Amino acid sequence: MRVALFLLFQLPTLVYSADDVVSRAKASAGMVSSQVGSADGLKNNYANPMLTTENLSTADGTGNFSAQLGCSSNNKFLEMAIQPLPTGDIRFLHLLQDVKLNGTLQNVTPLQTVSGVCANGLISCNPGSWDNCTSYQWSASDSGTLTLEPMSLSDMGGCYCINDSCGDRQAWNNISSILNDLGGGASAALSAKNPYYATSDTSISDTTIRFYGQKPGACVASDSYADSSIPSTSELSSYINNPNKLNSDAFSTAQSNDLYQGVVKSNLGSTDSYTYKSCDVRRVINMDEATIEDIIGFDGGVGSVRVCGIDCLELVLGRQGDNYWGGSCTMYEAYTRFNVKKPERIISATLTHAAFDDWIQVTSNNSVIWSGPYNNWTGTGRPPGSCELATNWRMNPNVDFTSHLKRGGPIDFKTRVEVTGGGEGYTRAIVKADTTCKLKPDYVTNSCTAFEQEPACNLVEETVDGVQTFRNYAATGLTPLPQTNDIVGAYCRIAATRDWFHKKRKYQCKSDDDYDLKTGLDRSAYIYKNATNDGYKDRIADQSTGQFTYSSGSFDTSQPINTLSYTPMCKTRIPRLAADVTQFGTVQDKTTSSIKYDVFYKECVDNTCPIEDSSEEIIKNCQNINEFAEAATIMQTLRKAGQDIICTSGNMQLP
Repeated sequence: MRVALFLLFQLPTLVYSADDVVSRAKASAGMVSSQVGSADGLKNNYANPMLTTENLSTADGTGNFSAQLGCSSNNKFLEMAIQPLPTGDIRFLHLLQDVKLNGTLQNVTPLQTVSGVCANGLISCNPGSWDNCTSYQWSASDSGTLTLEPMSLSDMGGCYCINDSCGDRQAWNNISSILNDLGGGASAALSAKNPYYATSDTSISDTTIRFYGQKPGACVASDSYADSSIPSTSELSSYINNPNKLNSDAFSTAQSNDLYQGVVKSNLGSTDSYTYKSCDVRRVINMDEATIEDIIGFDGGVGSVRVCGIDCLELVLGRQGDNYWGGSCTMYEAYTRFNVKKPERIISATLTHAAFDDWIQVTSNNSVIWSGPYNNWTGTGRPPGSCELATNWRMNPNVDFTSHLKRGGPIDFKTRVEVTGGGEGYTRAIVKADTTCKLKPDYVTNSCTAFEQEPACNLVEETVDGVQTFRNYAATGLTPLPQTNDIVGAYCRIAATRDWFHKKRKYQCKSDDDYDLKTGLDRSAYIYKNATNDGYKDRIADQSTGQFTYSSGSFDTSQPINTLSYTPMCKTRIPRLAADVTQFGTVQDKTTSSIKYDVFYKECVDNTCPIEDSSEEIIKNCQNINEFAEAATIMQTLRKAGQDIICTSGNMQLP
């Protein structure tokens, strides 16, 4: 059967009315080259039809058919629209998400004014400036709703400034890149929380970006099962030369075979056409683990944070030193911000040390934690006493302020100091946290959903953790014992025992297709019988009249067909302002030039490099570009740079 099918689908390209075999071969090669001779051609003519609902066309363009390997990618699950403001910042017109995956979009998150964009979030500052900035990271709640969570700038990646503090019209000039970065970070946060948000396509229209996806459970590649045996050459020849022998042998075997008769009378004996589908049901368990740095981080101002043990952090509020301020009854203020990322893991926070001269007051979000030296400075005015206390105070308040950190998110501390003569003012605190490893709640991924809900599909086989619980359309009665698997995270390993972890299933689904291969088999038999080393003979039946059309030809491969061995490419670059952002602000004043270049590789059209911007400059024109040396150098540079990083343990990373 496989040989017959191979001849059936391969030989039609050999049948033409002309006698010149070489001309026909060139014509065939030209048709194929026009479809797959370029990257765009391969994508548009083959990749897209097999991954979308588009039909796949034959090489000569005379026919088309469905050849979809994946599900439709037209389920919109995220839409983001933005508008640049006169200050260069941008605001969200709307941010819509299909939260329940039912095709309905709804507003999902508080919308911030955007002054900077990061790969995983955004930065919001005073409009038109880089002052009073707060970093936000895209996240998804337990219900799957997209949110923006305050985050330390050190946890953000690939950030850049877009408002007027970094140049004019940055937002308008880079609107597509901004949409891609904002939308990409948002969709990545969704897919990280819920595997059913799988992005399969995006579209940008003016200032709006849309993300499309599909549920994996409704999208499984078919797996047709068939007999893998191939008849020997002698057997095939005997049946081709005498087709009636195949019929008589099959009928004789069927009548005398008890197994065949049993199958005929069973569900398998139906004359309907069936296909077989394989799928999986998996239990997923993830690790909930956190280092001390994952729980709380320094987020700006005057102060610092350092590790003081396995479950311990020391916070510094204010500037350490001696007599760095001066005056007479002069008030000084120092601001410090920490971002509490996992408040549920905070065990305790204690103000352990204070150094000041003459008065000090420490507040958290405008609520007084402690004041020295007498803990009686409670208001927002001056201390209740003489300015000059003539003492260089060193005290241990041991005041608990755990409740302040338990609020989570950005926590602002203010240290107020009144100085007469020379003075200083700062405090230190110890934070204890729970860094033990825990397991997150289980969830199940099910790629069998479509077959479970389809009445035309029946379960054939099921294996649960290696135990076959279903065989030949019937339950085996076997039940697997609870299994214990090691759940491994970045730092921890926990043994988890569950009733099951992995179910493998095979379904039989009724097909609407009705194949009649008799005409194709007859044709392949005729070609096989009449083919020689010098040529071939072919016979095609007219489906409506039953009349045959005969043709013949010779094999001549002496003349090669010239094809291009590479795709012409060009290399260009476009200048832009260096608007990148670090924890210490924008980088324009720290570089030798405020101009950077974005480099692009493009496929040439009619041996011409496509230029899309007047500022775009061609570095290498259309040719067979080989950039291996440059790519290897960049990768080696990144690898060496990574080895220079000092870990939080304080030890240099080994090469």
